[in-house]
Amino acid sequence: VKVMEYHPLGSQLFFPLCASRFLILVAPAAKKIERNSLKLFISNGKQGVNYHKGTWHHYLLPLNDNAEFIVIDRIADDNNCVEERIENVEISLA
Repeated sequence: VKVMEYHPLGSQLFFPLCASRFLILVAPAAKKIERNSLKLFISNGKQGVNYHKGTWHHYLLPLNDNAEFIVIDRIADDNNCVEERIENVEISLA
């Protein structure tokens, strides 16, 4: 994991179209991401997620090669995506 993001002006939804399991990496809304607040979940592939505005999250992390998703996002000519680089965060599904 190298980058986390949040959207200060609106929510963002990810919904799998073909029962594709995916990882959900999130942290609470804050000015700066706190590494010790990261939480990892695994979707069952039949549920989507809608990140509340301000919630730190990683973009899609599908576990299948041919995964397809609907993404619903706010589109406007403003800065609705804040990214922050993070280091030394590794996900292992042992």
